[in-house]
Amino acid sequence: MKLYIRLIKYLKPMSANIFAALICIVLLSACNIALIPIASNLTKAIAEKNFHLLNMIAVAAVIIYFFKSLLSYGQVYLMSFAGQRMIIDLRKDIYRHIQTLSFDFFAKWRVGDVMSRIVNDTGSLQNSMMLSVTEILPNVLTLTGALVYLVRLNFRLTILALMVAPVITFTISRFSGLIRDAARQTQKKAGDIYSILAEKVAGIKVIKSFTTEQHEVKYFGDEMEKSFWLTMREIQIDATQKPLLELIQAIAIAVVIWYGAYEVVAGQLSINNLIAFFVGVGLIATPI
Repeated sequence: MKLYIRLIKYLKPMSANIFAALICIVLLSACNIALIPIASNLTKAIAEKNFHLLNMIAVAAVIIYFFKSLLSYGQVYLMSFAGQRMIIDLRKDIYRHIQTLSFDFFAKWRVGDVMSRIVNDTGSLQNSMMLSVTEILPNVLTLTGALVYLVRLNFRLTILALMVAPVITFTISRFSGLIRDAARQTQKKAGDIYSILAEKVAGIKVIKSFTTEQHEVKYFGDEMEKSFWLTMREIQIDATQKPLLELIQAIAIAVVIWYGAYEVVAGQLSINNLIAFFVGVGLIATPI
């Protein structure tokens, strides 16, 4: 959290872009939620054979998706512009700061580690901020709005749909810790490889003088193999998480569909509201 507070000074010059991006995000979430009544009215129009209502729904759907496309472009472009500008300014300041450091610092830190901090760490910071604003925030707003709408449609069905949330939250939390540890090890190994490249390329004359080329090739190859397996471990954890979450969501959706159909048969829920509810569940499934 302290790190993000320190970055505010880099974002202040881009406040207009960020504000405009936030407006796009709010409107984009509103467009997503508007799909729920669209689905409900579509079912009603088909059941009543109301062609006038059907035409209005078709036009409304096209307009909504048109604005969704514009708003999605706006939020990504505006936040990317602000993020890129922030990272450029941050890298400039880091490089400027490095020029003021003493010889002791460069004696303790390897060249590859310094390069990794400037290039990789700042890039990871940008990616995390972009993810928070362009994906997490819109999902949170859509989730909140969809839940309010679903509660109004059918409270019991909404509670049933949300019972899977703690299981998904625990699973994501568990895997996030594993991915974070794996990513930290991968990042450290990337710094090691940067250092090896910098040192060996700078000392290529010494290597050739002592004819140790084969030894250096083997050493570098071994380090690259370690990097490969660390990266594959990170990929393996991520690849395990996704299908597991999809399986949990599939089970939850199957239960909700069964109970929703039961409510319709029992006369406690109309078919058009059931379809609208399924659309709403689809909207909240992605954020969760």
